[in-house]
Amino acid sequence: MHRRTTKQGAATAQWMVGAALFGLAASACNPSPHIDPPGSAGGTGATAGTGGTTTTSSSGGSGGDPTTSSSGGGGSAPSDCDSNADCDYTKPLCDAPSGKCVECLVQSDCENKTGTVCSFAACVCPDGLDFCTADGTGADRCVDTQASNKDCGTCGHACFDQCVAGACAEPWEPLSNVDAPSARWEASSVWTGSSMIVWAGQGAGGVTNTGGIYDPMKGTWEPISTTNAPSARRRASAVWSGTKMIVFGGLGSGGEYLGDGGVFNLATKTWEQLPDMGAATARSEHTAIWAGTKMLLWGGFEPSVGNLATGSSFDFGNGWAELPDPAPSLTKRRNHTAVWTGTTMLVYGGLGFDALSMTDDLPLVDGAIYDPAALSWSLMAAPDSFAARYSHTAVWTGTEMIVFGGNGAGGTVLASAGRYDPAVGWVFANAPPSDARADHSALWFGNPINLMVVWGGLGTGGPLATGRTFNPNTAKWNATALPQAPGARSRHVAVAASGSKMIIWGGKGPGGFLSDGAILDLTKVQ
Repeated sequence: MHRRTTKQGAATAQWMVGAALFGLAASACNPSPHIDPPGSAGGTGATAGTGGTTTTSSSGGSGGDPTTSSSGGGGSAPSDCDSNADCDYTKPLCDAPSGKCVECLVQSDCENKTGTVCSFAACVCPDGLDFCTADGTGADRCVDTQASNKDCGTCGHACFDQCVAGACAEPWEPLSNVDAPSARWEASSVWTGSSMIVWAGQGAGGVTNTGGIYDPMKGTWEPISTTNAPSARRRASAVWSGTKMIVFGGLGSGGEYLGDGGVFNLATKTWEQLPDMGAATARSEHTAIWAGTKMLLWGGFEPSVGNLATGSSFDFGNGWAELPDPAPSLTKRRNHTAVWTGTTMLVYGGLGFDALSMTDDLPLVDGAIYDPAALSWSLMAAPDSFAARYSHTAVWTGTEMIVFGGNGAGGTVLASAGRYDPAVGWVFANAPPSDARADHSALWFGNPINLMVVWGGLGTGGPLATGRTFNPNTAKWNATALPQAPGARSRHVAVAASGSKMIIWGGKGPGGFLSDGAILDLTKVQ
């Protein structure tokens, strides 16, 4: 919280006294030896004669102490205070001649507000500056919010680099760390339409079931309650239904594979358990998407069974239902991708059984299409000259699926991209320069941006802090890499917010688990 204070705003004080007032010094908060105005008992006023005038001046410009002088006799000053004990914060001092409670009488009264000056009976910042109260970024202070990279535009709003005219000059700006979740990677996250929810993941102390809600408009975090929350885990799936976040599966505190989950209601900020009856079997490294009215969950891994080719749907009215068996259309797999086209689910890649080599746990190049209306699977034609992969990303643009990066045979890090249009088939895009990566994030931004944004991940030399954009209309990658600002990381969370902003948070960097994040404004990217 902060308030705008300037010399001009404080000038509304009508009665002031200065440092030399009766030769007495004032204390900022405790009763001082100021003498109550004669005849002021009961608040009747202090009689000073008749016909006189009262004038006020501030010596030393905006930094001077206020003084009050009376000429002639005259007038009665109002008496709202009899002693300092009558005055409450933020105006704890009794100005004896005027009978008014004021904030300061001498400069020492403003020592509790760093950088302020006593002017016109109030502790104010020099002209053009704002006063910021302690809000987790430091002590109370006077700052120029038009130019301060720690308080850009408003108190506590930081920039990575310059602040110009109250706004961050570069495309990236950091998220607030106040009340942010603890450092972690492999967390679950969704975008609600107005906020980002982050939940669970693994940090230095193990897996957790804590989380937070980040509001990019306010720049604030709100911790999530753990009451009735699912048990601690990492690599759980998460989907947003429009009003609630649904989480399922993942790896527990002992490395066990989980077959339960929960529903977080954003409106009430409360958890409820997912129904057990008919629930999907325990798994991790699976996919889950929201298909308009229901969650579609498929694939993954569970040690006693191995890779899975089973799946389930969940909706709030009917609960759980098994998806039909896709065999022989789709091989069992994990660490694949899935996107929702508006009518069908497209599953692609991953690790699984390769029929050509008769070897299990190899990168896959095929995929399949699930139609929930027809309860049927169909095989997606395998692309030619496109490397099999896992730990890749896939986005749906509205007309096609774009697959990028990942790990190939032998753990090779890939930089190739493939485009799949269900009506046309596969076409390919040139790889961006020096951008091979896996365990990264990729998001689609529709009109008016119309770009796929790739950022972070693991490259051949470790975690990356780089990214690029791809325009499917021109079939070209941006020749210039995205500007660098957040630290390198992989297995972080990322959401597309407000149509033109990407929010990233957490992950694991060269120094370990991370608890910071940043927002990229794509309208500032050339």
